Amino acid sequence: MTSYNDPLLSDQWHLPMIGVVSAWNDYTGRGVTVGVFDDGLDYLHEDLQANFSRGLDLVDSGGRRWDAFPNYVGDPYNSGDVGRAHGTSVAGIIGAEANNGFGGVGIAHGATLGAVDIFDDVFVNGLDQAEALAHMASFDIASNSWGFVAAWDPDLDSGQNGTFGAWISTIYGDCVETGRDGLGAVVVQAAGNSARNAQATGEHTIRETISVAAVSRDGMVAGYSNYGTNILVCAPAASVTTDLTGGGGYSSGNYMTNFGGTSASTPVVSGVAALMLEANPMLGWRDVQAILALSAQQVGSNYGNAAQGSEQEAWRSNGAGNWNGGGVSFNESYGFGMVDALAAVRMAEAWTLFHDTPQTSANELTRTVANGQNRAIRDFETTAITMNVAANQAVEIEYVNVTVELSHTYVPDLVISLVSPTGQEFMLFDREQIADTAASSWSWTFGVTALRGEISAGAWTVKIADLAATDTGTVTDVRLDFHGSAVNADDVHHFTDDFLDFANVEPDRSIIEDTNGGTDWLNLAAVSGDVVLDMDETLEVDGTTWARIAPGQFEKVVTGSGGDVVTGNAGANVIHGMQGDDRLSGGAGADTIYGGLGNDILFGGDGDDVLFGGNSRQDGDDIIFGEGGNDRIYGGHGIDRLFGQNGNDFISGDVLYFGIRTAQAIDFAANLADAGAGGADDEAFIPYRPTGQFIWSLLDSALLSEINVQTGAGVFDVL
Repeated sequence: MTSYNDPLLSDQWHLPMIGVVSAWNDYTGRGVTVGVFDDGLDYLHEDLQANFSRGLDLVDSGGRRWDAFPNYVGDPYNSGDVGRAHGTSVAGIIGAEANNGFGGVGIAHGATLGAVDIFDDVFVNGLDQAEALAHMASFDIASNSWGFVAAWDPDLDSGQNGTFGAWISTIYGDCVETGRDGLGAVVVQAAGNSARNAQATGEHTIRETISVAAVSRDGMVAGYSNYGTNILVCAPAASVTTDLTGGGGYSSGNYMTNFGGTSASTPVVSGVAALMLEANPMLGWRDVQAILALSAQQVGSNYGNAAQGSEQEAWRSNGAGNWNGGGVSFNESYGFGMVDALAAVRMAEAWTLFHDTPQTSANELTRTVANGQNRAIRDFETTAITMNVAANQAVEIEYVNVTVELSHTYVPDLVISLVSPTGQEFMLFDREQIADTAASSWSWTFGVTALRGEISAGAWTVKIADLAATDTGTVTDVRLDFHGSAVNADDVHHFTDDFLDFANVEPDRSIIEDTNGGTDWLNLAAVSGDVVLDMDETLEVDGTTWARIAPGQFEKVVTGSGGDVVTGNAGANVIHGMQGDDRLSGGAGADTIYGGLGNDILFGGDGDDVLFGGNSRQDGDDIIFGEGGNDRIYGGHGIDRLFGQNGNDFISGDVLYFGIRTAQAIDFAANLADAGAGGADDEAFIPYRPTGQFIWSLLDSALLSEINVQTGAGVFDVL
């Protein structure tokens, strides 16, 4: 386990809540840049200076470099005179230095920080606002602990041309399209602290934004946190962090212990995203959002129970069918749940297995349906507008925009919701107090992330209910924009540590099946326990049976942090052990098995198999049995023992793979020995001459006629 000497580390209660300490064993955010868009940043702070880079400063179109140091530091002798400390506190949650004897530890303490003052520099000193926000594209992650009052101001509607909300949408769209060389900057945004519907401001109704709610130390939603069907995830409102140096900030010293709000939960998510990008730098911005949602942990009230405290609703699941045996759980107060750093980095490591290309703006699909027929809105009645999406126009949903245009003499009488083809109903507007109640016409574009994973084909209904007397109106236009990816039969079924919380409420989740054909994955990367999986029978974790696996319906599997035991089926399986000391068996079929990290034992089984003991980052000492068929075996680094078998012999047709591409035949030797059993020359020991290290030990390999080693230079018989 990672151990640091930072004196405030034990007070940072938010860190164990999100499982980040375990993630630090592998990742700290190194090589990832995070921009803090706020009121400046005290980059001379003792716990921030080593991680801050002036090389990330904004240089505007006129060539001026904008210094992100706060424009104003408060009077330490006047407790009411607080300087521009907000951005400094945000930065400490993301990237405070580790193991330096000062303060606490940032979630991504290996990341590089930059900053732009989007307040004083824009509104006082003349920095162009568009250039300030567009600088988000220069960072891997842009952290935004700011927002507008949730007041349904028409100028903040993201869907109306010429509004400030539409302008923000364009800026953010450019950032995710061009940032990270087209992979997209990851934009993280605070949901707000007014305990209102987050649909009420345009920066939260666009798919480019990760909208973040806040939970308290007890794991319940904070009473002030904004909510809605557009919240992606929540995070703890971290309170212990950096302050302006000296007495000019929130406190009399260099640190504070009572920071909070969604301003504090947002940098938690930004830090976790930085760990994810270190784990897998090739993630697109859409990949990052997907992983955060699918790896999130349950928080607050239990699934299946009534809402508690300040929760807006009870937990429910959407109509997707590939997450923990059913639909993805969602709550307006929490989004898909609280970020889980360890689960997120494990899923990030495996993500490229499921997607040939990063999910970015360039390959995103958008499909639109609309109904412009006028419909009356009458007192105490519900007007339902239904639109159909054809199967050949369907997408796998990541985000839905709903635009409603209507006239009504008092809009706060209305309740507006979206009903999916699976019957799930999602609240958009619930008798809200809009900015201009006297307006005769009103329109708004809403954002819905809660439908992630559903397929858009089928009948969609927008319901508008008038719940008061006197005032009436007319719906003039309704439009649905579905954003996501192409629908295909190659499915990925995701699992997290919370599986039993759902299966105990909905027993059907314990039957894992996929009946639409295709090549399908079981993604257990986010599961931290020890997995025992028979791909034709059952899934167990830490000795407890989780589910029955439908025979012959899954071809591929990846496991996570535990010491896992996986047995394949009769198909051509692909099995990835990832972390832990694993025991992986392909069974019948031509299988490909990757041990990953740890000291693994691999069995090819029947068929012509490909077996990899480890990977290029850190390999264990593996034992690999080729068994039947002509197998290709790559031990990786570490001291490996390889058994080709076929009558317990290493097969002459088998091939050993070596990771140094320039290695030649002369670099290897084959030392044969007779162990006194099984015939002459039972063992073959193969060293790599340049280092003297024994790379392979071929045991019980009688009657060998050749030992083939493949490098980038070719295949050599070293016998």
